[in-house]
Amino acid sequence: MITTRRKPLKTALGVSATVVASVATLVAGSAAAAAAPSPERLKAALLTQAEVPAGFSTLKTPMNTFISDMGLDVASCGRGAAAGGGPITARAVYTRGAGGSEALIETLAAPGAASARQFVAGVASAVKRCPTFTKQVPQMGVNAAVTLTPGTPAKLGDASAGVGFTIRIPTQAPVQGRMVAIADGDVSAIVLMLSPGQPNQRELTAAAGAAARKLASL
Repeated sequence: MITTRRKPLKTALGVSATVVASVATLVAGSAAAAAAPSPERLKAALLTQAEVPAGFSTLKTPMNTFISDMGLDVASCGRGAAAGGGPITARAVYTRGAGGSEALIETLAAPGAASARQFVAGVASAVKRCPTFTKQVPQMGVNAAVTLTPGTPAKLGDASAGVGFTIRIPTQAPVQGRMVAIADGDVSAIVLMLSPGQPNQRELTAAAGAAARKLASL
């Protein structure tokens, strides 16, 4: 499911609406291009430990890319390069529980407004396009089977979409995941939670909402 918001167009008395619309489009396009956030600004916009659900702490060691890039795989049906979702410029990873059994991952990219919306649309349509796909786990030398299920996020940013998924790796217990994709201006964001059981939807919604508010201030 994808949600969008519309921005009203203001017109001036005695001026053609077509002219106003054309000027507004040019101005908006120039402003968007000039305001494309730098990598430093994106990193500063990531959720902090104080803004994520209780019990999560910053992961000190790198997480394998199979997990940290799962949001791109969901949108691209396992190809790993989703239009508008990358290249990932900023990433934050938090874990909770014994052995870090739960994870919350946020990634940000600045592909431009059109590409950011395209990415969200890709997430919204992923369940229909590829309800299941396989993805190699390089660290283990095996393929994982990923099954997608519909999600219903709140209206966030310029557009948002949600999806649930289950990762099955041979000889391992299944991992459940839920994610929200957000487009806001030139930025696309993924907020994703992983857990041995179903991730807490309320916590994911709160984290995604906090991420969207920070993106709006860029």
